[in-house]
Amino acid sequence: MFWHHRSSNATSDKVARVQIERVGEERIERIAKAAKSMPWQVLLLELAWTAGPATFIAAAGGYYLGYGKHLPAENAIFFLVYTVIFGIIGLITKLVHGTVWQPRKLRAQRQLSHALDMLPDLSIAVRELRLASMEPEVRRLEAAGYLLQRVNLEPQTLALLVEELSGDPELGRMAAKIEMYRRAGLSAGMEELAAQCRDASIEATGRIAQLAPQTAALLGDRLFGRAPTFEDGVPRPENFIERILAAIEQDDDKLMTLEDAEQVLLLTLELLGGRELPVLSFEYKGRWQTARTLDKLNERWNRYRLAKAVGYSRLKALEELLATSAGTDVSLSAVGSEAADLSRNTLSGIRHLNDAAEALLARQPLERQYREQLKGLVNTLSEALRLHASVRRACTHVGRRHAIFLRNLRAWEESTARQRSANPRTLRSDGSQNGLHLVERQVQLNDAEKLDLAGAIDGFLREHAIQSRTNQVVCGPPGRERRFNADLAKSLAIALLLKLEKLIGLSRPEVQRAIYATPVANFHGLEPGQSAATKAGLAAAAAQELGDDLGPVAERLATVLVTQYHVELSEESIEFLHRDYGARLERLQTLAAGASRTARSPFSTLQSDG
Repeated sequence: MFWHHRSSNATSDKVARVQIERVGEERIERIAKAAKSMPWQVLLLELAWTAGPATFIAAAGGYYLGYGKHLPAENAIFFLVYTVIFGIIGLITKLVHGTVWQPRKLRAQRQLSHALDMLPDLSIAVRELRLASMEPEVRRLEAAGYLLQRVNLEPQTLALLVEELSGDPELGRMAAKIEMYRRAGLSAGMEELAAQCRDASIEATGRIAQLAPQTAALLGDRLFGRAPTFEDGVPRPENFIERILAAIEQDDDKLMTLEDAEQVLLLTLELLGGRELPVLSFEYKGRWQTARTLDKLNERWNRYRLAKAVGYSRLKALEELLATSAGTDVSLSAVGSEAADLSRNTLSGIRHLNDAAEALLARQPLERQYREQLKGLVNTLSEALRLHASVRRACTHVGRRHAIFLRNLRAWEESTARQRSANPRTLRSDGSQNGLHLVERQVQLNDAEKLDLAGAIDGFLREHAIQSRTNQVVCGPPGRERRFNADLAKSLAIALLLKLEKLIGLSRPEVQRAIYATPVANFHGLEPGQSAATKAGLAAAAAQELGDDLGPVAERLATVLVTQYHVELSEESIEFLHRDYGARLERLQTLAAGASRTARSPFSTLQSDG
């Protein structure tokens, strides 16, 4: 019976893989047809080729039926020559089409297939590089966390993971039972088992949370019968786009992290898989001077935001340098830590480096091994001081940008205040009245843009001879291959971000808000060794299974309007954002309450028209 059950599962898995591969092949073929579009000259000449014989037959038949005799010789010769000439032209155009346009379509199909085949392997390779830089225990926990994010994790695999994480074989067996009950839809039995191991679960997750909080949360969910879904996706880290833009602007890839590079690869895979990102932005309709003031304020806010990203990225680069150096007490903090905490952390690390160097200098005579150690400490300290100086310059630049932004903010408030009595600001979804209007749209790639992006990916991979071999990514010419490294990963991420900037405008605040407010598609089912068609099918399924929830996007937009543009949220506008976009009432009410406690004047009022 057990053998039959396993055989049945294996058969169904095989059928599923075949179906996914077929879907992937069809998707690649459909997108590649965008390169097959026949030019109008070819269509015209083909029309002439078909119209020639058709015209001759129609003319001869019509003449005979109308006049009761055959078409005169001179007319017949005209149509015959017409048919021959355009027939020859039609054959030539067919030949040109077969030798020029058809290869273009095949090349586009090959590039798209290559991009979809390599992107998952590259993201896994970048993840491996990240894990390799961590402490062994943290690396073990983070790797287990990636496995826990798989949607279709087998109960036996889950049992092994839980046992490894907790050190408790019994808890692993309970986790496997909970997963089997969950898959069978037996919620009562699942809840009973979860209750039995609740104490052991809390103890295990509490211990893991100190080093890997995300892995602890995933483990806790699994032990309570909650598994990841394609609809929920995976949480997306904040500000990775700004950090890469800062690295580009400053020509220093130390300002970005390997996690940033991985996120760009995943975003690219999402867009190639057909992901549609819901975007909410706002515009002002009314007096042109006020609209111009708002446009200028938007521009100044974007520059201020980018300047903050540059300063924060330099702080993170300094922290990373100190955390990977001997003689410091610095440990890498989570992305998103407060700048003040980072500053204290890095200053402490610099002091420890300086104290360690002075302690070595006090040793006389200085032995060779200590001379080498001192040389390393001095080099690290020199680099740390250079980065610290750049952080100070960045902070000064942030201050200047902030002052310019505040001046533009005052101009915007004065402009709206002059109109308040006659024309209060209103937030409307129609175009009938003046005021602040929300604009809803979708960011996605059409088939031609997907081929353009795939061509850029294929070109980068070929330029650097990057390929996947025996479940690992290598680069370099044959016979001199080397492992894919961090520098190349960051270069690829920068190239992709610049391409996506041209295609969807990644530097625009509203596009970034949409990306950060939505989760990453759950691509953890993609594995090295799968065919390109299978990866294409799985990527498309994962990207399109995500729900289009505008609630988080609307909440982020409301936060920006209240905190940066000093717009007040009325009761009507709160109800409007909640009713039409699904924003949480509690979050909007908290924003409104925080704004009302802040003394500032004058204000723009954000309202709905019901």
